[in-house]
Amino acid sequence: MDRTEIAQLLGVCSAAFPHVAVTKQTAQVYGEMLADLEFAGAVQAVRGLLATSEYFPSIALIRRAYAKQSGQLAPDIAQAWAEVLKQ
Repeated sequence: MDRTEIAQLLGVCSAAFPHVAVTKQTAQVYGEMLADLEFAGAVQAVRGLLATSEYFPSIALIRRAYAKQSGQLAPDIAQAWAEVLKQ
């Protein structure tokens, strides 16, 4: 993602959590840590987090949600066991 996309992503988060101040430093850190993600996937991940979380999404939560929806995250134990039982 580029700076404009990071600003849009943080704008969505700020709209959902208006009491959280997004500073230039916050935007810079989020930008550095999320730069390798595709914008559309990051927006989808953030929207999912906003629908289920009471807190401003952290970088780690955004990355985890992005990885999960793109199939990059290994299944948890319950999911893996369910796959074994299907076979």
